[in-house]
Amino acid sequence: MKILICCTNGSSSSALVRKLKDELQEANMDNSVTIDYSAFILVKNKLDQYDIIMCCSHLQYYVKNMIEEHIKDKVPVYIMPMKIYGSMSAMELLIDAQDVIEEFSKKKMNPFHFDGEENILHVKRTVAYRNYKGERDE
Repeated sequence: MKILICCTNGSSSSALVRKLKDELQEANMDNSVTIDYSAFILVKNKLDQYDIIMCCSHLQYYVKNMIEEHIKDKVPVYIMPMKIYGSMSAMELLIDAQDVIEEFSKKKMNPFHFDGEENILHVKRTVAYRNYKGERDE
């Protein structure tokens, strides 16, 4: 699986990717998963290189235009809720990425969101969607 994590200029996403890569290496999964980072403005040039684009929450207002103009339904775009960005483990992030890719192939919803997570500001989980046992905000 190839994941691209984006923020505005690549600073926070680079820190997150370093953390995630360390976790993947410790779990001996660094050869089966590729996680890179990028400034969001550069995404349009990298669409064919990744299975999923995961964005930090403050990009939610820019994502729609990028999808309409460049991404369309070529690759799923998932805006990570604020509580998740930076606090989720690599294994939990991979579960969410796999689930987004699978559901996107059926629904073609872009940007993708899990059921009950239409408003990312209300998401309380810090684990993968399928592992979350708390209340879901609607």
